[in-house]
Amino acid sequence: WLRRQGEGLLLTRSEVPAFIPRVDLMQQMYQWAEHEISEKGQTSFGYSMTVQPVYKDETINGFYVAVGSETELLVQFDSSVVEKYDFIKADMETGMPVPAGKSKEILGKYFEIRKMDENPVTAEAKAAIKKLCQTIAQAVDKYYAFGSIFAEEST
Repeated sequence: WLRRQGEGLLLTRSEVPAFIPRVDLMQQMYQWAEHEISEKGQTSFGYSMTVQPVYKDETINGFYVAVGSETELLVQFDSSVVEKYDFIKADMETGMPVPAGKSKEILGKYFEIRKMDENPVTAEAKAAIKKLCQTIAQAVDKYYAFGSIFAEEST
């Protein structure tokens, strides 16, 4: 694995609603990544790629993606906190929805992909990384819509 330096360069980030279970999402993302990135990387992205899990307190917290021998990416939630409430109710004055009930702090407001080294990358690797980021975003969208990254869309 390539040398890890600091926080890395932020490539993309997406806010994830507080009600999305972080541990389940990340477990599914890693299982998906092992199959879609490690096994199909050369075919899907034009690069041989490997993934390595990142654990925090014995729970999967993200994963590294080695893009060939050119660079390494980190896929994980950030360290900021978002508040999750028991329910939403209508504001008595405005009628607009407002959070209500007990609140709970949830670690990981944003789902991020970072480039973790300062290695220069070729145009081909940049194209592969862009496609990889788009594919990961689609997997997160599938989880948000269906509750599973592995759900098949049907009409």
